[in-house]
Amino acid sequence: MSPTDKKAYNKQYRLDNIERIKYLKKRYNRSIEGLIYVIYKTQIRSSVRRKHPLPDYTLSELREWIQKQPNFKTLYDNWVNSNYHTDLKPSVDRIKDDNGYTFGNIQLMTWGENNKKGAESKSRKVLCFTIDGVYLNEYPSTMAASLEIGITQSKVASGASGKRISAKGYLLIYKDEYTLSKLIEKMLAFSKFDLRVIKVSVLNSTELISIYRSHHQYLAQYNKLNNADLKIHTLKRMINNIEIKDIYYMRDRVNYS
Repeated sequence: MSPTDKKAYNKQYRLDNIERIKYLKKRYNRSIEGLIYVIYKTQIRSSVRRKHPLPDYTLSELREWIQKQPNFKTLYDNWVNSNYHTDLKPSVDRIKDDNGYTFGNIQLMTWGENNKKGAESKSRKVLCFTIDGVYLNEYPSTMAASLEIGITQSKVASGASGKRISAKGYLLIYKDEYTLSKLIEKMLAFSKFDLRVIKVSVLNSTELISIYRSHHQYLAQYNKLNNADLKIHTLKRMINNIEIKDIYYMRDRVNYS
């Protein structure tokens, strides 16, 4: 049989046996071996789509890891006994959504639990600041922020997670991850202002933030973020040197003096 004839024969065989092929494929995908194979291939596709590194383990290493998990047998048996209900299908979740698939960042759960977690992460509240740290708005989700700001949802998520320094000239931070130091780091990283040093002062038990350019040129001073109204109030420059503690935030590291 020539290669051409063989190819035509295989094509006709698949057409004649399409239902049996579908049945065998479904049966394989529901086996432990097939389930883990599908999980691994899905991880590869997801990593490429998210522009993350590929999983740092092989298929055989993932298969060994999954089968050693104490909850795997229970999850798998429950899935089989439910007549393979999708929500009960064993699934591998990334603990930190901003990181890729590594053994230190994955956990085993049901598909339903994984899907619910993903939906909740997409509805995380986003805080928006100007590039000099002034609070502008709070959005209920990355989608709401993308519609208001006029950029894609993925760019909002990248900005809020720290993968991007800014998004359309704004500094974005997830509300549940907000800290004053994280906002300061974003301001320092924004090259337009060439920020270098930030001094934290204490005056009458109030923490003040003084912002400087290179060569210690003074720019402005701010109150510590008020947790009640989520605003930074601009203050006049302090004339007298009353600083009790200085903390210097450098571009790539934090030094305490």
